[in-house]
Amino acid sequence: MADVLIKNAKFLVLDSKKIIKDAAVAIEGNKIIDIGKTDELNYRAEKILDASWKVVMPGMVNCHTHGAENLFKGLSDDRPLWEWYLNVVAPGQFFFTEKNIRLFYLLTYASMIRSGTTCFLDQYFFPDVMCRAAQESGLRANVAPFIFDLKPAEKWQNRFIDAANPEAQIRNAEEAIKKWHTAESGRIRIQFGVHTVLDNSVEHLQKTRDLANKYGVGIHVHLNESSGEIQMAKDIHGKRPLDHAHDIGLLGPDVSAAHCCWLTDKEKQILADTGTKVVHNPKTNMKIADGICPVPDLLDKGVTVALGSDGAGSSGEMDMFVAMKLAAILHKVNRLDASVMPASKVFDLATVEGAKAMRLDAEIGSIEKGKKADIILVDIKKPCFFPIARESIISNLVYTANGNDVDTVIVDGRILMENKRVKTIDEFSILDEAQKEAEEFISELWSDIPGIKRGVRGIDYWQTENKDAPEKS
Repeated sequence: MADVLIKNAKFLVLDSKKIIKDAAVAIEGNKIIDIGKTDELNYRAEKILDASWKVVMPGMVNCHTHGAENLFKGLSDDRPLWEWYLNVVAPGQFFFTEKNIRLFYLLTYASMIRSGTTCFLDQYFFPDVMCRAAQESGLRANVAPFIFDLKPAEKWQNRFIDAANPEAQIRNAEEAIKKWHTAESGRIRIQFGVHTVLDNSVEHLQKTRDLANKYGVGIHVHLNESSGEIQMAKDIHGKRPLDHAHDIGLLGPDVSAAHCCWLTDKEKQILADTGTKVVHNPKTNMKIADGICPVPDLLDKGVTVALGSDGAGSSGEMDMFVAMKLAAILHKVNRLDASVMPASKVFDLATVEGAKAMRLDAEIGSIEKGKKADIILVDIKKPCFFPIARESIISNLVYTANGNDVDTVIVDGRILMENKRVKTIDEFSILDEAQKEAEEFISELWSDIPGIKRGVRGIDYWQTENKDAPEKS
């Protein structure tokens, strides 16, 4: 007897190299208990999902995003990173309230479910709100409360963000660890979310490392995102960001570093030697013209590389099928080599390699007996997918599919979406409320935005974005 039986799958993708036709998956509780041909799996089940003309595959793992940035979507496009961040995001985040954060996280999580993401890492300020929304959504959540010591103008502080007090942020993360880490039978986890090494003192970063060791949780950090960041780090700390992080002992196998553009050969080797994971965010890096993470070089050195969407404020959406597509195409044209980053490798980055970056590969990332049932069903009975064959299915998923093709989503054995209807979040009932909150938020934000240039460390540097860029290796 199974709780859920998925049968008649046109293609069952166990991982990028193992694909079964006319297949079935049996789920009991939150785990996969059997896999095989439909006519060989004779299970009775409380719930049967007919996957005729569907691909059954591992859920997508989004290793870097900021869900609250949905509120900034479209407000400051077509600007370089630091101009975008300092003119909209930095002041805007201090206008957040618990109400609008909750609404927009629920919409973010609904969007993830709709596009086939089953596990994510979100880095922001409000861990309790984020965790409660994740609890409601049913998604597998890795929440990384921001750690930084920017000191914005007092008018932008509120009771949810004590940005003037770095110690308060560390206490906030510790409280989240004690309350939420491994909650929901391990579905919700907490780690430290270092914003950047630019806006943290050495003492602050070393304390974060010590606490990560103490609690056995990871660290997530932006590193080498843009040439402007590198120049700022040189001026503030006297070193490039990744070199600085390494020299103070921040890096290690429990660290995932977002972006990692503009890497020197030395820095690539540091990432390999320390076991630090890298999260590639191709859409944001392209859209904000940050640079290109040298993923092929890192893979050659044995570095674990995962994919992220980044926040919707910078990327426009959080569709991991788009992230796969762009990760494949970007490196081909950058190297002028069509063989670079084949579809199978990119598929791995969005699934099993993402699980490795989260240190969850023993539990998720592929469809195997004993692993957690984090599974999605993709509808391929559409003209854009035809003709289709077992040999071409991975390429079709990478180059043809998008999040709108996802039909059903299962996380921890629970069906979160079926027949394109999200079951855990009443998404449409909160759209009007979220729209009203957004309009009020934007009106308040724009009325106060000119003052931001007086408050943030490093503000004078954004004008040099992509000027005096460090040499490419």
